[in-house]
Amino acid sequence: MEKKITTFSIALGGILAALSVALMFLTALFPIAEFVFPGMAGILLIAAVFEMGEKRAFLIFAAVGILSLLLPIEKSSAVYYILFLGHYPIVKSYIERIQNNVIKWAVKVVFFNICCALTLLISVFLLNFDVNALKYGLLLTIILFNVTFIIYDIAVSKIIVLYSLKIRKLIKRH
Repeated sequence: MEKKITTFSIALGGILAALSVALMFLTALFPIAEFVFPGMAGILLIAAVFEMGEKRAFLIFAAVGILSLLLPIEKSSAVYYILFLGHYPIVKSYIERIQNNVIKWAVKVVFFNICCALTLLISVFLLNFDVNALKYGLLLTIILFNVTFIIYDIAVSKIIVLYSLKIRKLIKRH
């Protein structure tokens, strides 16, 4: 269901987009956190989903993704944001509607692995990632990435609960 456009939602959208771009800028200063800051930028979209709906949250995601490619931001981090970390909180809101937990987790893991495959392809062909680095450890890398994803998904679920029960009340009160 699409939410009504209000002055609050427009302002919140601008603030979330600005904060997300600021977090993405930090990847240029701290390249070691190339997953952390895009993940944090994606987490901000939880508020957009709650307050504006998935469609408008996707518009914020798209704006941040485009700006991440155009501005002096670590390009690998921009790819991670665009191909998974940015849109996952939005996609998760759709996946969570699946009633059967086994099917829900299967969809999540398949979706994640498709995103990983796209990320690897783009990293190899556009960012000159040396695929030989994964030559002997590809299976281990896939396993570790999937375990990390499951932990990430659980953390995002906890953040969604925190937002809906605590933070949202504080924001709506003002």
